[in-house]
Amino acid sequence: MRKFIFLFLSTFSIVLFAQSPNIPLGNNVYDAVLRVQTKNYFQNNHSTSLPVNNNVVYALLDSLGNDTSQLSKTDRYLFSKTQNRSSKKPILKHFYKYKKDFYAISKKEFELYVNPVLYLTRGTEKTISGTNVTYINTRGLEVKGLIGKKIGFYSFLAENQMQLPSYVSDKVNMEYGLPGEGYYKWFKDKYRSYDFFTAYGYFTFNATKHVNIQFGHGKNFIGDGYRSLVLSDYSNNYLFLKSNTKVWKLNYQTLLAELVSDHIPPSLLAGDVLLDKKYLAIHHLSYNLTKNINFGVFESVVFGRNDTTKAQHFELNYLNPLIFYRSIEQAIGSPDNVIMGTNLKINFLKTASVYTQFVLDDFNFSEFKNNRGYWGNKFGLQLGAKYFDIAGIDNLDALLEYNRVRPYTYTHVNDDANHTHYNQPLAHPLGANFKEIIAGIKYNPFPKLTASSKVFIITQGLDMDSTNYGANIYLSNNDPTIPANNTSFLQGLKTDILLMDMTLTYEWKPNIYLDLKVIRRVYENALQPTETSNHIYLGFRMNVTERKFEF
Repeated sequence: MRKFIFLFLSTFSIVLFAQSPNIPLGNNVYDAVLRVQTKNYFQNNHSTSLPVNNNVVYALLDSLGNDTSQLSKTDRYLFSKTQNRSSKKPILKHFYKYKKDFYAISKKEFELYVNPVLYLTRGTEKTISGTNVTYINTRGLEVKGLIGKKIGFYSFLAENQMQLPSYVSDKVNMEYGLPGEGYYKWFKDKYRSYDFFTAYGYFTFNATKHVNIQFGHGKNFIGDGYRSLVLSDYSNNYLFLKSNTKVWKLNYQTLLAELVSDHIPPSLLAGDVLLDKKYLAIHHLSYNLTKNINFGVFESVVFGRNDTTKAQHFELNYLNPLIFYRSIEQAIGSPDNVIMGTNLKINFLKTASVYTQFVLDDFNFSEFKNNRGYWGNKFGLQLGAKYFDIAGIDNLDALLEYNRVRPYTYTHVNDDANHTHYNQPLAHPLGANFKEIIAGIKYNPFPKLTASSKVFIITQGLDMDSTNYGANIYLSNNDPTIPANNTSFLQGLKTDILLMDMTLTYEWKPNIYLDLKVIRRVYENALQPTETSNHIYLGFRMNVTERKFEF
């Protein structure tokens, strides 16, 4: 990892320009950014790669000529949260000198902001088996700032204990992966209660006026949808090095990451164990065809290099930022898992957008033409639409999205190259062999109150009778039970999932939220009784985004 970091950084000038930390993934500021970009046909609309920093907000305001009268009250409020606003009455003269930061130091060459992190929930889940208590208990610290107005930094540290709804704990205990997190251990109610530590952070700076570089430990997201079929924020944090080049109508991003190949169940981690590593490399080119049409292409490769001495190293061929990965993979023997795809977004009527994402894992045209159900034709499709300010009502927004992924997509001959990290999918949380419809609506009757509701309608073909039907992307596709032909979409044990949630969130103080959430989940197939989970909880959040378990 140190080799490619040095080689990558050495290609750029050390001249630096002003930079700010990213807006955290899941922050409601993104709602305002997307809404304003759509309504104003913002020319530099490259919204496919997340997270972005506050400079995007400043550029949006500049495009409006600083005339915020075009913005709703809610959007003006959300944008104001990206700026430092002085408090009229700081606590003890030193705390909350700025409205959203607990402690701040602001000097000419140095800025530091420190905030406590607190996430407390208490809830009840009712299932056929009885009533379960759920909770989240997170305490931590957020530290961010600037050095010399040129280098931005961010760090998040938190200690966590959670007792989860039964459908979440069942998934965790089956796959040995806690959604969004890494190492964990059981405590109290074993198999339902989890104790873990969360830590991530990064440095960010502009190497030139057009090139931004970030290095750290965290997550990234590629796509315009609620889900992503190439890279989402569902899995654990990972070490990454990212460059983003924006010039003319183009935005070109490269991402290099170090992943964990597999994960030993917590019960077997008796001592220090080095987990096998693998690597991810992604190129993503975004091009604004017009002010309201954005088109992008991307390619990714996941690979590992574990020889008999257990030496784990990065494939230097993938360091070149201007290559076609498939050609390189073929040249070195085709041992790796290359995925390619496109994305397209069209804004229209200054109030709506439609988008699509297509991913291609493997494809054999002659087999596709013969229509014999060749197992190796692996791809996924996303279609979606967003509508803002329905019926002219400010901040009443709707979402409709369809996702579909064929069997065996994201898989490979071994876990050194499947599209996973720390026993969690890098893309969609369902893995493969599924279809999904998402419908959602969100409303801000006034800036600090948000009401939202979502419905997920899912059908997936699961494995049964020890046969790999293509949903489990952790399994090898070099499996004699997989027939060469006659593979069909949603083959296997047909399973239906209905997930509905309603959320009411009130922002009591800047970045301090009160949540009320109701979730209903119905899971059914032919081999077991219908499982129903009704979950309701109250939550208090300070400087942290909401945890979601939407699968």
